[in-house]
Amino acid sequence: MTPGIGPIKFSAIIDAVTPQELLSYSERELTLAGFNPTQTQFLRSTQHPWLSKIDAWLDGSELRHCVARYHDLYPSQLLETSASPPVLFVEGALKWLTCPQVAIVGSRNASFDGKQIASQFSASLAQDGITTTSGLAIGIDGCAHQGALSRCSESASTVAVLGSGLQHIYPKRHSQLAARIKEQGALVSEFAPWVRPKAGHFPRRNRIISGLASAVLVVEAAHKSGSLITARCAAEQNRDVFVVPGAFHSPVSTGSNALINEGAELIQSYQQFIHRCRSALNIASNDLRGSISHPPSITSPSPQNEETRLNEGNDPDSGLPFPLLLANLGVEPTPVDILAQRTHIKVQELMTQLVELELAGHVASVAGGYIRIRGNAP
Repeated sequence: MTPGIGPIKFSAIIDAVTPQELLSYSERELTLAGFNPTQTQFLRSTQHPWLSKIDAWLDGSELRHCVARYHDLYPSQLLETSASPPVLFVEGALKWLTCPQVAIVGSRNASFDGKQIASQFSASLAQDGITTTSGLAIGIDGCAHQGALSRCSESASTVAVLGSGLQHIYPKRHSQLAARIKEQGALVSEFAPWVRPKAGHFPRRNRIISGLASAVLVVEAAHKSGSLITARCAAEQNRDVFVVPGAFHSPVSTGSNALINEGAELIQSYQQFIHRCRSALNIASNDLRGSISHPPSITSPSPQNEETRLNEGNDPDSGLPFPLLLANLGVEPTPVDILAQRTHIKVQELMTQLVELELAGHVASVAGGYIRIRGNAP
């Protein structure tokens, strides 16, 4: 909490002196050690109202924890990285911070296929005893968390790393999802509980996502994307980076495809992915819980689940016309009969909706079916 002391400077300080010793320093000793007058005054003060605020937050639930770098349950994976957070604020079970983890990140404006891959891969990881870590954003992140929760158990769940304090869930549309993660997995932040989300916080949290995990899977990322920051953090932290390739003309895949050109490993099936994850985690197949024998097929969710998700207000298309139909369209052409199967909308009504969406500029008719061309939530 000392002004002007970030994770990097904090690490340098505690390499030379413990926090307990530092707090015993005189004003002169602090000045000689290089602290400016503001920092010296702060460290010498006995009045710190924010301490009582943290205590009050911790007292509010048995699921709340404050884990310092000296804590036995501070994740060793993260501790080994540069600029590891001095403190982690956690809501949920602390065991998820130290269990085998793989990060799945990607575009907020994800395609239907990208969302399905994120959801199905994370669900399969949970079945294989591996926890999925992500950033609670809309799109790929949210689907990765939801997929993991659908198959969570005593051995695997999901961890969400926030770019805000845990009293301010962002985006707000994921408040219900965050509540489920808190009960079945863990919410994590390096920011004090009352800190509001800011643009600069999210690139910072990406190093924690990759730092907690042993490998990172990127599912769709635009040319300028936070997911690319996570991938670069992973590379700097000596983590394996995997990428699901996308269509070359898709704007949500330009960044992820570029990662493949830069040396990230292309993933073409779940079998390949889980094999590489086991290698990254240094875990043998029989050490994991219930390995599946076949990769998941990229199929659509049941219409009932999709409609429920829309009714709960958790879908970025909910403010657009015919959100159920739009949610089932991506950059790859989808035939009308497939759309009818996915949505359970009668073909005659489906064609009427498609015409209206085409006239409004949200979809286009191409060879092989229909594609979505605009209208994604920001």
